[in-house]
Amino acid sequence: MALSDIELRVLGALTEKERVTPDSYPLTTQSLVTACNQKTSRDPVTDYHLQEINEALQKLRDKGLVGTRQEVTDRVPKHTHRLYNAFSVNVDELGLLSVLMLRGAQTAGELRTRTDRYRLTLTGLPDFEACLRSLSERNVPLVQ
Repeated sequence: MALSDIELRVLGALTEKERVTPDSYPLTTQSLVTACNQKTSRDPVTDYHLQEINEALQKLRDKGLVGTRQEVTDRVPKHTHRLYNAFSVNVDELGLLSVLMLRGAQTAGELRTRTDRYRLTLTGLPDFEACLRSLSERNVPLVQ
């Protein structure tokens, strides 16, 4: 399934915030706009508008990759990703995918440095390389 740049950014922001700031997850649409346009830990830095994020969310919902819900106590709807089931990934794999979605191509060493806030179980560079290899050797590769 092909994903556009903005869809990747939305998924990356959702997966990052789930791991790094769990108290603020799931995200409101406005929080998601802010996360997508964040100036740090992003490459490229973007300036997506609310309507663009809403359109990307709808496409991702149609693909089964995002869920939107509004609890009785919520003032606005909140969004979650569904990548664990959709891609059959574990926490470590999703952490690597998240950083790749937000920053683009990187080496295993760069990923090791940039995933420290994700609380992964991967420890050394060989663990990161093995995880990347596993993601690339699937029937439908998730990394290249």
